[in-house]
Amino acid sequence: MKLKNLPATNIAIATTALAEACPGITGEIIIAALRSYEPNVKPVEGKREPLRMLSVKQFGERFQISRGKVFELIKTGKVRRILLGKRTARIPESEANRLFHGEVI
Repeated sequence: MKLKNLPATNIAIATTALAEACPGITGEIIIAALRSYEPNVKPVEGKREPLRMLSVKQFGERFQISRGKVFELIKTGKVRRILLGKRTARIPESEANRLFHGEVI
């Protein structure tokens, strides 16, 4: 994308607004991102792999740990979970793969 006369104050405002969510963001990074943006490029369409999910029980069985230990890992942020309701949680299989391939619990 070609940038035309982008005022420095706009870049400063954007940098300040993004600073909390993106530590280390600079005006140069924002300008580079804007230059690489291509507005007419459409997202790739096609068949996507479904997100495979494990129940807490399945996750525990896979790692031979108790349900309590699974909930402890979730509570401490070591395992990500997706809530499907008030009491129903699923763990993406990618989390199990991440832990299986070297992440220390």
